[in-house]
Amino acid sequence: MKLVAFRDIPNHDWDAVCDVSGQAWLFHRAAWIAIEEHYFSRENLSVGFESKGRLVAVLPLYFSDSSKGAAQENLLHSGIHRHAGLACVPGLDADSLAALRAVMRNYLFEQAAAKHCHRIQLASQSLAPESLDGLHALEVPFWVSDWGFFHGLAFGPGGMYPAPAMNTVACDQVVMLDDGGEDVLFSRLAEACRRNVRKALKAGVEIHRMQGLDSISRYYEMAQVSAQRTGESLAPLSYYQDLWNALYLANRCWLLAAVHDGEAVAMLLVLVDKGGASYLGGVSTIKGLELRANDMVHWGLIRMLKQEGYRCYRLGPAFPGLPDDWPIVRVSRFKTKFGARFVPLTTGSYFLKPDHYRERAMELVRLLMTSPEGTTALEDAGLVEAEVSVTRRAGLLRRASRFAIRLLSRR
Repeated sequence: MKLVAFRDIPNHDWDAVCDVSGQAWLFHRAAWIAIEEHYFSRENLSVGFESKGRLVAVLPLYFSDSSKGAAQENLLHSGIHRHAGLACVPGLDADSLAALRAVMRNYLFEQAAAKHCHRIQLASQSLAPESLDGLHALEVPFWVSDWGFFHGLAFGPGGMYPAPAMNTVACDQVVMLDDGGEDVLFSRLAEACRRNVRKALKAGVEIHRMQGLDSISRYYEMAQVSAQRTGESLAPLSYYQDLWNALYLANRCWLLAAVHDGEAVAMLLVLVDKGGASYLGGVSTIKGLELRANDMVHWGLIRMLKQEGYRCYRLGPAFPGLPDDWPIVRVSRFKTKFGARFVPLTTGSYFLKPDHYRERAMELVRLLMTSPEGTTALEDAGLVEAEVSVTRRAGLLRRASRFAIRLLSRR
């Protein structure tokens, strides 16, 4: 089994593995790796695995640091928010697979040492065919069972808070389009979402798929207006142009517009591949918000995907169990109203320098212990139950804190 650098593999050969692999999705493809390298990582370390002159697996892999792509750490990873992972051709025998994984492990730890990494983060893509297969989805990744990676990842108010043995329930919201007809899918929308869709329909809002290489400029114009209202930081226009130019003609990037009286009032940008779609961005005008077109455009996409035979629509992660007032929860809440299934993210880390994460771990425990408890639900259950719940939670968090301190001191 031989390693081959990404730059030495023709894009066609790389993508041929992605086409047949049950573990691959769009984020494994050569076009996406080029985008990830240019805009979101410090260095592209992606490799292929060759056996007897044949490319049998690919691994998107990147190095990020605080200057580009990571926060307060040197990180080796297979994609952070747009995660990928190892993707193999089908039919590899046990010996070949074992040899491949051994080469992969050596490469990971060699690169991590050379880059002075604090952590290695691996994942599996939720939209890959095998991830949607119930049997494969239940399996613990080999890098957890065999290599000592911690399964899962901790999240704080604004994003990732990685630390050994700390894990937040993070669930991709995946609408299964092949599980019932259109009426069934509509019935699964949250009640408020159904009302919003009906309001938009009554007002005459229509959904159109935008065509042409210049369409992405219209999306960016609306995104700039939307960002002034929300305070969101936008990627540069060149990112959207490169994304659109690389994927639009291959039918792997769609742009939908909610149109009212001939004017686009909301837009939705999605990636599509292998029977699945993934939300990438959404924008709207003030008029679009008033017309509830932002919900309508998601429903329009669900209908369109269903009609064209797609299997699922991924909106991204939500975080059940984290405090409702945390920003990460607020910005992801909309993803839960479209009738999606909660699919746990498959990700994990190997902490090469665990002491680096001690203060962040303690900070996260303190944040959890001091966050509001959501008293309304507790009051409904009764004062005694509320006091018991608060006491239990505080006790659990104190024990978790002591455990984390011991673990960080030991590793």
